[in-house]
Amino acid sequence: GPPRGWLMMGRLLDEAMLEQLAAQTRVRFDVRLAGDSSLSPAEQEALAALGGKETVVCGALSAEDRLVYTAVAGASGRPALLIRALSPRDISRQGGRAVRLATLSLAATGIGTLAVLLILLSRFVAEPVRRLTRRIESLGRDAPAGECWPADRDEIAVLTRELNAMIDRLGGEQALRLANAYLERARDAAEAASRAKTELLANINHELRTPMTAILGFADALMENPDADPRRADAAATIRRNGRRLLGIIDNILDLSHAEAGRLEVACEPCSPAELAAAVVSELSDAAAEKGVSLRIEHVGPVPAIIRSDPHSLKQILGNLVDNAIKFTESGEVRVVLSLAGEPDAPLMQCDVIDIGVGMDPAEAEAMFEPFRRADMSLTRRTGGAGLGLAVARRLARAMGGDVTILRTAPGAGAHFRLTVDPGPLEGVEMLAGPVPTAPAPTGDGADPAAARPLAGLRVLLVEDGEDNRRLLSAILRKAGAEVDLAEDGQAAVDRILAAPEGSKPYDAVLMDMQMPVMDGYHATRRLRAAGYGGRVIAVTAHAMTYDRDLCLAAGCDDYLPKPVDRRRLVELVRAAAAVGSAAS
Repeated sequence: GPPRGWLMMGRLLDEAMLEQLAAQTRVRFDVRLAGDSSLSPAEQEALAALGGKETVVCGALSAEDRLVYTAVAGASGRPALLIRALSPRDISRQGGRAVRLATLSLAATGIGTLAVLLILLSRFVAEPVRRLTRRIESLGRDAPAGECWPADRDEIAVLTRELNAMIDRLGGEQALRLANAYLERARDAAEAASRAKTELLANINHELRTPMTAILGFADALMENPDADPRRADAAATIRRNGRRLLGIIDNILDLSHAEAGRLEVACEPCSPAELAAAVVSELSDAAAEKGVSLRIEHVGPVPAIIRSDPHSLKQILGNLVDNAIKFTESGEVRVVLSLAGEPDAPLMQCDVIDIGVGMDPAEAEAMFEPFRRADMSLTRRTGGAGLGLAVARRLARAMGGDVTILRTAPGAGAHFRLTVDPGPLEGVEMLAGPVPTAPAPTGDGADPAAARPLAGLRVLLVEDGEDNRRLLSAILRKAGAEVDLAEDGQAAVDRILAAPEGSKPYDAVLMDMQMPVMDGYHATRRLRAAGYGGRVIAVTAHAMTYDRDLCLAAGCDDYLPKPVDRRRLVELVRAAAAVGSAAS
C-alpha cells in the first residue's frame, strides 16, 4: 500500500525507489490506486482508456512537461494501479536532435567514404582501363598506336605490359597490313581498268572487223572479173590494199594490249618460213611496184622447210618489217634474207629485212620499239602509220623465243632489221637451198577455189545477221558449188535444224555467227548440242581476241574462222566438215 510502497513484478516500488528513478531519469513517477477517489477527471479518463485496449495514454502537454499514464493490472485483470510519468519536454527535444545529428553524421561519413572510393577507383582502375581502351581502339582502326603508360597495380599492370608487348609485335605487321591493303586496292583498280580496256578493245575489234569483211570481200569480187574496166579494178585493188592496212593496224592494237596485260599468246604448229616470206612478198609486191622499189627474197645457206612456230604471228612480224622498209624507201630495193643461225643444239630461224631507204639516227633506233614512237614526223605524214608495228613485232618475236633488233642504220643509208624465232626441233627436217617461187598476188584472201566447185553437192546453213556479209558469204559458197540456206539469228537456225523432217538430207556444215540479236551463236550452239544435234558447226565471227576461239569451242563449235574471212580457208573448212561428217556416217 501507499505507506510502504508497491510490489511490482517482484520488486518493491516505494518512495525511495521513485526518488532514485527521478534523480536518474529526470522523470517523476506517481503511483495511485485505481479506485482512489482523489483522482482528477483527466486521470479518471486516462484510467478508463487504459481499462480498454490502450497501454499508454498521453496526458496534457504543457510548455515545460510531458505527462504519460500507464496502468498495472491486478489479479482480476482490471487496472489496479495508475502510474503517472511526468518528464521535462527538453528530453524529447534533445533525443530528436541526437537522432538527427546521428543521421547526418552517418550520411556525411558515407558520402565521404564513397567519394574517397570513387577517387581511388578512378585513379587506379578507371584511368588505366581508359588508356588501354584507347590503345585497343587505335589498333582496331589500324591507326598508329604508341606504347601504353604502365600502371603498376596488379592485374592492370600485367594487362598493360602484355598490351605493350603486343603493340611491339604488331607494329611491323600493322604497317605491312596497311601496305598490303593499299596494294590490294591498287591491284583491284588496275584489274578493273584492264578489264574495261579489254572489253572496249574487244567491242571495237568486233565492230571494225564486221564491216571489213564486206569491204574486202566485195573488193575481191570486183577484182575477179577479168573483163572489168581497168579503172574499176584499180579502185577495187586500192580498197582492198587499204582495207588490209587498216586490218593490220587493228591486229597490232590488239596484240599490243595483250602484251601489256601479260596475256599475249602464240601458237606452236608446223609452218614453212619460206612460204610465209613468199606470201608477204606477194601481198606487198604491188605497194613496192607503185614506188618503183624492187622486192625479193634470198636464202643464205640451207633453210628448214618446216619449223614449229606461230604462222600468223610470224607472218604479221615479217609483214610489219617489210611494209616499213617499203614505206621508207623511195627507190632501190628491199631484200628479205632467210637463214639458219645459232648453235647446232640451239638453232634460230633468222629473217633479215634490208632496205636502202632514208634510215635513222642510230641513237634513236632503239626508241622506235616503244609503242606509238614514230620516225621523223615529216616522213610520217607522207607515209602514215600508227607507230605500233615495231613495238608489236618485238613483243611477238620474244613470245616465240626470239627477238627483233636493228643491226645497222644511218641517215640516208637505209636500215637492217633482224627477226629471230625459235624453230623448235629440226631433226629430220628437210632443208631448202633456195627460196620457193613467189606466186602472183591473189585476187582474194587466197586463190579462188570456186572454179573447181569443191563444195558441189554439199548443204550449208549460213547463220548471219548482217545483210552484206550474208550476201558475200553465200555468194562465195554458191560459187564453190554449195547449196546454201540462210538464217538471220540463232533462234531461226535452231528452229530450222530441229524442225527438219526425218529422212531429209542434213546440213554438211553450219556456219554460225556468234553475235546476233534474238539468240546469239553461243546459246544457239548449246541448244543444238543439248538437243542431240551432231552436225558440224563452224564459228564465223568478228570476235578475234586471243580467248575467243576457246569460247566458241567451249560452246560446242567444231572449228573457228575469224572475220574478215579468208575465202580459201572458208571453203577448206566446209569441205573438211563434210568429210568428217561422211566418215562419221
